[in-house]
Amino acid sequence: MNLGKYYSAEYLKRLETTAKYPNRLKDRKKIETLYGLDEFGDKSREFFSLAGTLIAVGYDRIVYGDHGPYVEFELSNLMANLIPKFNNKCPLDAYYEWMTINDGSDIKIYRQLRDVKNLPNPPSPGFKGNRTEGYADYLPGKYYISPYEFKVNS
Repeated sequence: MNLGKYYSAEYLKRLETTAKYPNRLKDRKKIETLYGLDEFGDKSREFFSLAGTLIAVGYDRIVYGDHGPYVEFELSNLMANLIPKFNNKCPLDAYYEWMTINDGSDIKIYRQLRDVKNLPNPPSPGFKGNRTEGYADYLPGKYYISPYEFKVNS
């Protein structure tokens, strides 16, 4: 069946695993074991900062890249009031803007501005995989948080 007739390319892309390499498969096993998070999202899972603030309800997917796993959110999933980490204006060539919440947790929330398809390797200390497709499948307009920076409720 040709699913492209019924679903957008972006939706179909989200159904493809990003855990394609040994380092990413290892990360997926760890995240599934520690947090019980499915790679392809959940509309009702609640995420809290380490200080106890509700950050988000639901998520789209987990992106397994060479800089580690990141949970992907839509703006509509986010419940906390996001503020820029830094007061200076985000550079025009930036890949992301570092957002946080004002609860003392200093959580790092990436507001993705550009994809990283042109970057075969992540910043240090990421895995140097020299990927022709880029080191991760981050999508502009989405928000990303490392699973090690929050608490999860089922």
